[in-house]
Amino acid sequence: MFTSFAMYAQDEDLREVKSGEIFSIQNMSDRELREAIIQDILSPTMWEIEKNETVDFDMVEFLRFVPNTGDRQRVMHMMWHEEISGLIEGKDGQPRIKKDRASMQAAMDYCGVWGRGFDMPEGVLVTDHEVTDDTILTYGSIENFVAALALDSAGNVPGNTTVH
Repeated sequence: MFTSFAMYAQDEDLREVKSGEIFSIQNMSDRELREAIIQDILSPTMWEIEKNETVDFDMVEFLRFVPNTGDRQRVMHMMWHEEISGLIEGKDGQPRIKKDRASMQAAMDYCGVWGRGFDMPEGVLVTDHEVTDDTILTYGSIENFVAALALDSAGNVPGNTTVH
């Protein structure tokens, strides 16, 4: 577990807004990028609420894993898109989700990540890595698991009467 937000923020694997060899904002649609922005700004906001401490997460830190100037411009453009700009506030260059309950809930609903004490919409499947790991082991590999999910989904499409 992380003992400080600074340690958490340095872990690229925990960030959504990044340009790496495997995961990159270049491969995201505009909607996916906006979701990633909200999720990454939600992290310091939730840390401050849950730990009751102020953290240093400014725009430089927010864009830490986006080295390309063109990618940074796209992030900034999407950050102020009408779908999400009303959820974000900035003070002294520190982007945060507005801390009123309605804004926090809307941000979580938008990016699909919910914190303790907030409501998840009906129909959201909740799992954890232990359940997922056990399920993948049951299928033998992640590829087999994904294939099984795809087949199950195709077999459960309304109006589909064939068995796959």
